[in-house]
Amino acid sequence: MTPQNKRAIRIITHSHPRTHCKPIFKKLRILTIPSLYIYKCVLYVWTHIADFQTNADFHNYNTRNSAALHTQRTKRTNTQRHVNHIGAKLYNTLPVNIRQLEDDNKFKTEFKKFLVEQCFYSVNDYVGQ
Repeated sequence: MTPQNKRAIRIITHSHPRTHCKPIFKKLRILTIPSLYIYKCVLYVWTHIADFQTNADFHNYNTRNSAALHTQRTKRTNTQRHVNHIGAKLYNTLPVNIRQLEDDNKFKTEFKKFLVEQCFYSVNDYVGQ
């Protein structure tokens, strides 16, 4: 989250320049820039879920993460930043109750509600939660 974004939110709400921004984002129900990035990546995966393989496709036995999308280990930065790779990682970190929703609108609203409530300032905060 850049200081300019926080400054803009404080100006819009007529808040003190040193006011903490997370409560303001939650009150206005605005996604932070990292949360918006997470939202768009996961929605991409959600709409193209048939193009992704799960871990169950690679094993003949049941594992704890067999329902998770398969992500290959890679050393190249370009591959790690590709929407298919990062999107699958972000999708796998979704809470199970949101991941299991089947209706598109319900999925979008619940996921957005989750992101607004958590108010992530970086993608690493989301992945490391």
